[in-house]
Amino acid sequence: MTTQGYTFYHFSFAGLEGEFADFEKSLFVIVPVPYDATTSYGAGARRGPYAIIESSIQLELYDDELNIDSYMYGIHTLPSLEPMIAPEMMQASIQECLTKIIKKGKIPIVIGGDHSISLAPIKTFYEAKENFTVVHFDAHTDLREQYQGSKYSHACVMRRVSELNIPITQIGIRSLSREDAEFLKSTTSIKTFFARNLFNNTDYSEIIDSIKTKKIYISFDVDAFDPSIIPATGTPEPGGLVWYQVISIIKELAQKFDIIGFDVVELAPNTPSPSEFIVSKLIYKIIGYITNKRRTESGY
Repeated sequence: MTTQGYTFYHFSFAGLEGEFADFEKSLFVIVPVPYDATTSYGAGARRGPYAIIESSIQLELYDDELNIDSYMYGIHTLPSLEPMIAPEMMQASIQECLTKIIKKGKIPIVIGGDHSISLAPIKTFYEAKENFTVVHFDAHTDLREQYQGSKYSHACVMRRVSELNIPITQIGIRSLSREDAEFLKSTTSIKTFFARNLFNNTDYSEIIDSIKTKKIYISFDVDAFDPSIIPATGTPEPGGLVWYQVISIIKELAQKFDIIGFDVVELAPNTPSPSEFIVSKLIYKIIGYITNKRRTESGY
């Protein structure tokens, strides 16, 4: 498929084949969304899904931390969704796809693309009457009422989520507008954990305690990482989170809550770099933590 001058091929995440990549047998479904029409600084996030899936073929499928093969419940990879110019149309297309996935009891993993696409999976779970908290990893709060003339910009996605009365826990924040700061003061439904306060801190109990629902949805903007970890992103900010810090937080989240789905967005791979492999490994680690919890609970 060719879109916006770029060709997207259908690879299987982690190179999986057979029963472990079969849609009906898989618990996890990868949904690639090569879309960056609302990007405001560095473009290229539309190339993120392809780069992530291609680099995932290099993953070691055994997780030595968990002592499991994280793919054991199956990971199916859908072909890339066709990008559309208007963000409202793009979100409707994603929702149509995810509704079918969720009805089958599967866990969707949406790979972007810019952060505007995250509203679609969150709204899909909301419309399915799920009671959940959005756990939002990001350098930015994304709480603007509108940005560059659009209410559906990547800079507005969590504002739109808040309008659905879904609680939000934000992690890694280190850049926000005065408008964002004023909005945070006006609401009690958003808990924000700034990166500066997480520096050299290994106690994440305050983050865990901020979540009052049993279920969570993770929206992960890769600029939550420090640029020394992930330089290939559209709006990098210094002072970000590092690898073991991130996976330690996610491990605790996976142990305490049911992760119903997640998205990973804003990788902008302009040249080959370690960034896409690191992001593919992050996705596989989250899959591993969910798999390990299910395996433990079921006595697998």
